[in-house]
Amino acid sequence: MSYQTPLEDQKRSGGRAAKIIGVAVAALGLITGAVALRTAMLSNDTEKIKNEQAKIQKGVRENRQRTDDLTEQVNQIGDSGKAAKFLSGTWRGTYRCGQGLTGMELIIYIVDSRTLRATFNFFPVASNPGVPRGSIAKKGTYDSSSFTLQGDYWIEQPAGYGMTEDSATFDSSGPEAIAGQIKGCHNFEIKKVSADSQPPPV
Repeated sequence: MSYQTPLEDQKRSGGRAAKIIGVAVAALGLITGAVALRTAMLSNDTEKIKNEQAKIQKGVRENRQRTDDLTEQVNQIGDSGKAAKFLSGTWRGTYRCGQGLTGMELIIYIVDSRTLRATFNFFPVASNPGVPRGSIAKKGTYDSSSFTLQGDYWIEQPAGYGMTEDSATFDSSGPEAIAGQIKGCHNFEIKKVSADSQPPPV
């Protein structure tokens, strides 16, 4: 089952809001300046006319900068949405630790444009059948090209196992594969097997 989040709605509404704000700010500044300039011209005050013209030019520059800043914010929202779509789902692969080669499954659930939760399942593989099964609920953060996860609570804890911290980088425009690091162990490699995503069981 795929769980939907409001991230896409946030991205669309954020982009619309930024454009509206940018247009409103620019229009208000220019209207205010034009009114002041018109008043100066009617009074035939040359010095005041020059001052008002200078203010309008400064306002245009400032409004252009505000628009550029808002555009950058919209782009960042877009990058976050792309990363969220890439990460959300079920990933499977392997990692190595003290017990040897171990199978792993990471079910990533996107909470919002910055935070995520995940279920980390580990299990034996054919070449190392003695590895016990276990499951950890994790939480963390992500950006457009990386994420980190910390242990939150055990879902199923085998004897002698502790929680780990995971980190990884990724390219949301590339293949659906992630290589990362499990603190205290070695690297892991996982590939996306489905878009199924859900928060860790309580």
